[in-house]
Amino acid sequence: MPKSNIRLRAVELDDADLIMQWENDWLEWQHSGTMIPFSRYQIEQYVLGATADFWAIRQLRLMIETDKGVTVGAVDLFEGDPVNRRAGIGIIISRSARRRGFALEALNTMAQVAFDRLNLHQLWCNIAIENTNSRGLFQKAGYQLAGKRKDWLLYEGSFHDVVFMQLINPND
Repeated sequence: MPKSNIRLRAVELDDADLIMQWENDWLEWQHSGTMIPFSRYQIEQYVLGATADFWAIRQLRLMIETDKGVTVGAVDLFEGDPVNRRAGIGIIISRSARRRGFALEALNTMAQVAFDRLNLHQLWCNIAIENTNSRGLFQKAGYQLAGKRKDWLLYEGSFHDVVFMQLINPND
């Protein structure tokens, strides 16, 4: 088994500043659906609740930390659906840490958590059609194109299509 370059860990209150920086980055809002900035108080309340049971709050955020102990991103499961055993997945990597393999490793590790620990059948994501980097990343992680949603996102004054991708649990 190859050496891991990252580990996924629980969110800590010390992560609030970094999360606030990512969540309040206007350039990322078109991907996240954010419309207004988050306050420090809101981020801290989120962090304090982030340790709750996945099935209780139907989401899980894990921080991506390098083997050197540097936090470079976060990977999220959201909209957990216990009946259909699925969840959405999203990822953010700090700009300075992109294109170094951390995102692919984090997606693969989170898929293992989702399938082996949470007993999910599938993970899904929506990616803006112009976001070729994210589409390529999810394809490398084994996600399959399942469809296209027309005029799904509004940003930069116009509507944009998204691709819908899925990863099915190979053990189901």
